[in-house]
Amino acid sequence: MNLVLEDVEDIAPIVLHPPAMDDDEFYDFCQRFDKGFRVERMADGCVVIMAPAGCESSFRNSNLTANCAVK
Repeated sequence: MNLVLEDVEDIAPIVLHPPAMDDDEFYDFCQRFDKGFRVERMADGCVVIMAPAGCESSFRNSNLTANCAVK
C-alpha cells in the first residue's frame, strides 16, 4: 500500500481499512511513517493516521485554549 501525503497538517485524521494485520505486520506498517505521525489501530481493525503537530495546528490549539480559559 502506497500513501503519499502532501500538506498533511490541513487534513483531518486519515482512516484506513486495510486487510487484517497481526501485531508484527502492524509494527512494520507503522515503521513506514516519520516519527511525528501517530498511527493507531482500532478494535475493529481500522487504522487512524494523524499528522504531527506543526505551526498551523499549534496556532489553532492555542486559540482553542485561550477561548476555553476561565476568567
